[in-house]
Amino acid sequence: MTPIKQSRPSLRWTGANERTVKNWLAGRYGPNGDHLICLFRYSNVVLDAFLRLAGREQAIHAKRLVALRAALADALTKIDFEHRREKANLDSGQ
Repeated sequence: MTPIKQSRPSLRWTGANERTVKNWLAGRYGPNGDHLICLFRYSNVVLDAFLRLAGREQAIHAKRLVALRAALADALTKIDFEHRREKANLDSGQ
């Protein structure tokens, strides 16, 4: 991926100018606090890297468990809906 294509999401997420983002990607400078928070908000890769560097791997696992629990709850809701719909169809003779 070219540096320009790599920088596009970071440009959108942070509102930083292209030269600034290219400097981040080249390792010349790092983002300021506000830009870093935007990157954490929109990029799981950036957030996970930060948490690993901070020695907070448990937070990564907890975040993943919350996402898995939400996906499971959504799947169960869909299963329950289909079950009720099928039961209603059988009860009405269809």
